[in-house]
Amino acid sequence: GHGNSTARLHAVWTLEGLGDSEPQQLLPALQDGTPEAVQVAALRVMVALGCAADELLKAMPADPGESLALAWIVALGNLDLPPSSTVRHVAQLLLPRMGDPLVRDAALSSIAGKELALLDFLWQRLQAEPTDPGAAVFLELLASSIVRSRKPQASARVLDKIEDSTDWRQAALLEGIRALEPVLASRPIELPEQPASADLPVLRRLFAWPGHQPSPRHPALARPLTKPEQHRFTRGRQVYLGSCAACHGADGTGMRFLGPPLAGSEWVTGSQERLVRVILHGLSGEITVAGKRYAPPEVQPTMPPMAGLSNGDIAAVLTYTRRAWGNRAEPVAVGALNKIRIAAQGRAKPWTE
Repeated sequence: GHGNSTARLHAVWTLEGLGDSEPQQLLPALQDGTPEAVQVAALRVMVALGCAADELLKAMPADPGESLALAWIVALGNLDLPPSSTVRHVAQLLLPRMGDPLVRDAALSSIAGKELALLDFLWQRLQAEPTDPGAAVFLELLASSIVRSRKPQASARVLDKIEDSTDWRQAALLEGIRALEPVLASRPIELPEQPASADLPVLRRLFAWPGHQPSPRHPALARPLTKPEQHRFTRGRQVYLGSCAACHGADGTGMRFLGPPLAGSEWVTGSQERLVRVILHGLSGEITVAGKRYAPPEVQPTMPPMAGLSNGDIAAVLTYTRRAWGNRAEPVAVGALNKIRIAAQGRAKPWTE
């Protein structure tokens, strides 16, 4: 009850350091006023000290602030709750915050192993066209998580939902499956029966069922991504949608009056160093892509630099673009990008072709 919030915060962490055997005595701290840091710390400490889940849920606020909502989503993944309860509480916190990448990542972590149940819970609740593009991104990530497990029955349920809808939700699920093409194309998932949406080309490439086997993939097209590279690819999809899709299109085919295509572009699949320098400093003037000349006003006169992105995000988005839409180039590693950024220091104007 100390009047200084910093003192209350220190007290919470002191109890954690002492391994307090009665974590429930921190319940009043979950109702602490501003700042939320005291509530966040109390929640983390109570979970770590093994406070009963039912006691914690009684103190869960109906409308927490952003940092507290994130802390609750993380906490729910560490509580001993029935799967349906975890999914319901995570979804309620997630739905109004799908635009926040940290919230999306925390939700996926907390419902690990329950992704299909969360998809079922969200499906009708996300029927209306979303005002936040984060909803589509989350459905993509959810579909990727389910199909990546390679469980035939779970994958078939996702495909059933694709057939069940013709709206933005279908497009999001399909994009989530396309994101796995670098790893599934070499070893398609065996489904127990033909899906209703069997005529979709991407499904015919990545899934097998009685009477259908995908055509063998040419080994020279691309090696399968490693697990860290696949994580980088998935992260790159999120960065791309937020930073690049407005000019180059969500499908990489370019946008008239804005940017040329990235699908099939030798600029994307060629030299990594050249590509990184374009991202860091931008590009101005005319450019030839896949044999076609692009010049203003068909595209913008200058692609602005994106040096404000972290090295991790640049490596992720370039890994994505070099493997999406049929591109088959090597992924970009953060270490290689670090060296290029250091070597390119001091340049103040965009490159030309």
